[in-house]
Amino acid sequence: MLRALVEYYSDQPDLMPDGREIQAQSDAAIRAAVTYVAGMTDRYAFDMALRHLDWPPERLPRGIDRDT
Repeated sequence: MLRALVEYYSDQPDLMPDGREIQAQSDAAIRAAVTYVAGMTDRYAFDMALRHLDWPPERLPRGIDRDT
């Protein structure tokens, strides 16, 4: 899931804070996406996977809220 989030944000760097001037799929976009995803809490990362990647809620670990 984390790899998929990095790919998603490196494809769309404008969705990250301070990512508007980064070219998609550039080395800078990949570094920024890795840094952004690495700083996410587990809950936030799972929420973003549900919202942006159509991650199936049943794949969430036990204890993670499914009301997103």
